[in-house]
Amino acid sequence: ALDRTRRFAVNVLAEDDEWVARRFARPRNDKFAGLDVDEAAGVPVLRRAIAHFVCDVQERLPGGDHSIFIGAVRECDCVEGKRPLVYFGSAFCAMRDFDALYGGYGWDASLAV
Repeated sequence: ALDRTRRFAVNVLAEDDEWVARRFARPRNDKFAGLDVDEAAGVPVLRRAIAHFVCDVQERLPGGDHSIFIGAVRECDCVEGKRPLVYFGSAFCAMRDFDALYGGYGWDASLAV
């Protein structure tokens, strides 16, 4: 489908949507079946996504047994006040407010002397 439409969407899931991420990680004929999607942009955008980016393919690069697509963002939107689901270190996790956790020192708080 991507070769035909030359367009794709990046859907950013909320921290409580791990089940959706796992659904897309497993083999399945129609990964969007049963999910509420908006296809007005010509590609499926999950209505439950906290952010999305609709992109036109600019370049396709080899990536081992995958392809890496570079896209130009044509449309985007977000829902304020929601935290994204993060996959890091082979595990799902959520982002936290580092200023609140570390007294306003930011990302490098652990390095502060």
